[in-house]
Amino acid sequence: MPAKFVLKGATQRKARVNSAGQRKVDSDLVAKSLGAEPTGKRSARFLDVLEVREALKSMVRSSGGRPGIVMAADRVKIPRIEEDWVKLEELALKLREPGQSEPRLSLAQVAAVVLHLALEKLPEHEIREAQQSKHGGR
Repeated sequence: MPAKFVLKGATQRKARVNSAGQRKVDSDLVAKSLGAEPTGKRSARFLDVLEVREALKSMVRSSGGRPGIVMAADRVKIPRIEEDWVKLEELALKLREPGQSEPRLSLAQVAAVVLHLALEKLPEHEIREAQQSKHGGR
């Protein structure tokens, strides 16, 4: 068994970090620096966290208090599925700004943006075809 060492003298001091935290990196600046060019809208029919984060950046504005969604007309109640609400809570935590202790967006705001993006990815012709088949081709 190895010998145990006991350090005597001054007690260890806590390490103190004086930085302001992680700096945000401007994605436009990085793209410009690398010579990246926009490729248009994604054709994938699924969402990813980065896409939701970018949509939140463009759709949410603050005028003092809690930020609000720019395009929101009014608030409505929709039935919520518990499994989905848990996933939204996890997503809201991932979307939180670095160094921020609490999410500044409500779960309903995150849900509204996710729903908007999901509906945006649903092709119009599929919606029309579904309506036609429901109404007997009318």
